[in-house]
Amino acid sequence: MALALAALLFLFWAYCCATLDYRLDSSTLTIRWGPVRHVIPLTRVTALFDGRLDDEFKVRGLNWWRHHVGSGEVEGIGPVIFYSTHSSPTDLVYVQTPNATYGISPQVPARFATLLRRFQQNAADDVQSETVERNWLLHNIFWSDRLAMGLTAGAILACGLVFVIVFAAYPDLDNRITIEFPPIGTITTLESKHELLKLPIIAAVLLGINFIIAFAARSYERGASYLLLAGALFLQTLLAAAAVIALVNA
Repeated sequence: MALALAALLFLFWAYCCATLDYRLDSSTLTIRWGPVRHVIPLTRVTALFDGRLDDEFKVRGLNWWRHHVGSGEVEGIGPVIFYSTHSSPTDLVYVQTPNATYGISPQVPARFATLLRRFQQNAADDVQSETVERNWLLHNIFWSDRLAMGLTAGAILACGLVFVIVFAAYPDLDNRITIEFPPIGTITTLESKHELLKLPIIAAVLLGINFIIAFAARSYERGASYLLLAGALFLQTLLAAAAVIALVNA
């Protein structure tokens, strides 16, 4: 599960790197990175700086080979927001506005700077400031709701506990085990130990269903979202207890 989550994270970063681009037209510069877009009116650009070989900085954020997204401090320029694929400081162009400075790496920095200045001269006066646009998935209020995130984290941990309990004991079990059902009384059956694997599968499926519905409902009905997430946490705890009871009786 941990490796699967790590793989998904790296897949998302790879997607963002593949979609990183800079679109320059007669009125705006748009920096796109995955689901995020920075739209900068050219009339807001106050200065352009070419990257220098002796620039020393460290990007705080995502740092792959030729994939740098985050913030840093460049001497002589100040705080910089990086969206770049540079391998050398000379690959960078710094675009400064009253609100921020962006470090980007167009394929031909000199040509990019020339085009930006040319478009800027002909751009109509515009009082709009630069904006950050995100798709609905990242912009959802769910991510800023501490209670919802806390319940989600608790449910995920409880679901992980079900997996840990079952798979820690699974290799040492006999191929045929006794599965008891306390609500029925003394009825027991001999089953394959593979039947125990249904517990973590059920836990993961229920968690996924609850989370998706709660995420979709958060923008419209906060109480229903909390109820679903609390129910998910309760169900995962119940399944963890069921896994312990099943293993003890096996």
